[in-house]
Amino acid sequence: MKISRINNFIKRQNEALDDYKKFISRIDYRNKYILLISHNVDGSGGAPVVLYNYAKFLKKSGNKVIILSIKGGSLKYNSDDIPIYTMEKFI
Repeated sequence: MKISRINNFIKRQNEALDDYKKFISRIDYRNKYILLISHNVDGSGGAPVVLYNYAKFLKKSGNKVIILSIKGGSLKYNSDDIPIYTMEKFI
């Protein structure tokens, strides 16, 4: 009985490792992004504006940048080609 349980455990571990290897093989490491996270993207001032200006700096420096925010705001509609995703629909 114990050998059967051990064999099943080893089989599940090998399957999980195979799934992980398949996942890793699909990642394109040449396309790295910098993910910046904020509590909102309101353009009235404060941390969101500083974060947005930092994102613009990173983009001008040749990096790919994404901003993730819990709440939306006016910065989401700027035209600097920095993708801003909000999680309002998920909360």
